[in-house]
Amino acid sequence: MTHRKNRHKIEAAIAIFLMVVSFCFVIAPHVSAEQTSKYVSTTGNDTTGDGSLTNPWKTIQKGVDMATPGTTIIVQPGAYNEQVKIFNKNGESSNQITIQAQTKGSAVVDGNGVTGNYDGVFFIDSSSHIRISGFTIKDSMSHGVFVYNYACNDIQIDNCDISDCSSSGIYCYRNIDGSTNWIQNISVLDNYVHNVNNHKSTYWAQEGISLSG
Repeated sequence: MTHRKNRHKIEAAIAIFLMVVSFCFVIAPHVSAEQTSKYVSTTGNDTTGDGSLTNPWKTIQKGVDMATPGTTIIVQPGAYNEQVKIFNKNGESSNQITIQAQTKGSAVVDGNGVTGNYDGVFFIDSSSHIRISGFTIKDSMSHGVFVYNYACNDIQIDNCDISDCSSSGIYCYRNIDGSTNWIQNISVLDNYVHNVNNHKSTYWAQEGISLSG
């Protein structure tokens, strides 16, 4: 009789345990992408660096290449002579990929000698949920920031100082005519665009900020 009672107690305990486990699986929240900060410095190293504050990367491009949804790339003060290509790079609606100067205007991205006649210092193609913030962007043979291709969505450009460009400081172009496909959700906020359309190259002049879908 005692054996039978013990067996019933064990079975009841197992049943309660299984109910608790099942309940936990039901109510467990969705875990979104981890939000992390990575660092770029003029004294960093793209080969031996790991993107940490004490061992940063040297180029913004390296930071972009390594970024995943939720990554914030913090670019420390200094001059960066590079073109930053953000191709087929996607954050998430609640976890953008952010590329930002550590303090507004302190990181200068100079396109001298590295930009062509149809691109930008920051060149964004077929990417989504991207934010560029706080940079001084200058000296482009075409655009300062070029958002290209209708596959782009949720791109934010804010608090940048953009100058000395052959064409538009900021240009968004869907790269297809006669179609219902459009670039969507572009935010251009609190930027200072000046001394653009200055005919540095054979590329034609446009508006200071050009949004053509």
